[in-house]
Amino acid sequence: MNETASGTAERLVRSRVLRCGPSALVDPWAGQHRDEDHRRRQLIDAFNELDSMAHQVEHRFVELGPDACDRERVHGEVLVAEAYRMVGGPSGDLQQVQNQTGELRRLLRQITSDGTAAGMSQAATPPMLSFATSRI
Repeated sequence: MNETASGTAERLVRSRVLRCGPSALVDPWAGQHRDEDHRRRQLIDAFNELDSMAHQVEHRFVELGPDACDRERVHGEVLVAEAYRMVGGPSGDLQQVQNQTGELRRLLRQITSDGTAAGMSQAATPPMLSFATSRI
């Protein structure tokens, strides 16, 4: 390109940017799919958070061992199994993933604050091994 052609091309780009803004230089395909990409990113982040929360609940029950309340342990096993099913399955619904994460968060808060869910009977309950062996 000679000096004149180069200058003309540069002026055209500048005028396009001035008329349309900096986004005028962005690939039009990217603009068309921005919303879809944003939804996918949200879903991926939600799946990551769900997986992390399931792991934390699982780890907490392993820490508690036989001191964990049976009812909470069974509820936790169901929630964790469902979480891992959602994470390992096909793409899911963002709202369902967030709801499941919220349930796990509430359970974790409860078993962390109560320790063993004080007030519930802990009469000779053997530890359940499913949390200790499910993700090795």
